[in-house]
Amino acid sequence: MTGDMKDSYVLKRAEALTAVQPQMQLHGQYQVIGDGAFRNNIRLRSIHMTGIREIGSQAFDGCCALKEVELFDVQMIGARAFAGCSNLTGEAENGIFFSWRLGQLGEEAFWRCKRLRSVRFLDNRQLHAIPDGVFAECRGLKTVQLPEGLTAIGNQAFFKCESLRKLHLPDTLEEIGDKAFYQ
Repeated sequence: MTGDMKDSYVLKRAEALTAVQPQMQLHGQYQVIGDGAFRNNIRLRSIHMTGIREIGSQAFDGCCALKEVELFDVQMIGARAFAGCSNLTGEAENGIFFSWRLGQLGEEAFWRCKRLRSVRFLDNRQLHAIPDGVFAECRGLKTVQLPEGLTAIGNQAFFKCESLRKLHLPDTLEEIGDKAFYQ
């Protein structure tokens, strides 16, 4: 999380835990979801956000009931932000869509999201690297469309994604890390 954000724009853990509902909507109240804000929360099932620019490290880590998330305005997703969200499918079970705004994706951000089926980066030229372990052990992941402009895929980025059948690799790709697609 960047240090220049005013505290009033950051949803911190104490406030997140008192405000949590099974279906949440955050529309303009915050720009940042703080580190660990919803970590291990078992009530949260869906969250729709507009105006959120950053999602901190471990913000939703271990939210095993979380199924739907909308990441439209997000520019940065921290390390392990959605790790262990075993029921996460994305937007109405259509997968995760990353907009052109996403410029930074943290290591193991979606590690062990077992029900995630599809990942698409829509017209994104901001993101140049897929970090280590970002989708590791997403065993249900079937389709991945990586963005043009991507130059590197990190170590174990798609490690044990046993269902992966359709993968678009951009022409700009220069480096694929160790065991990136190891089964």
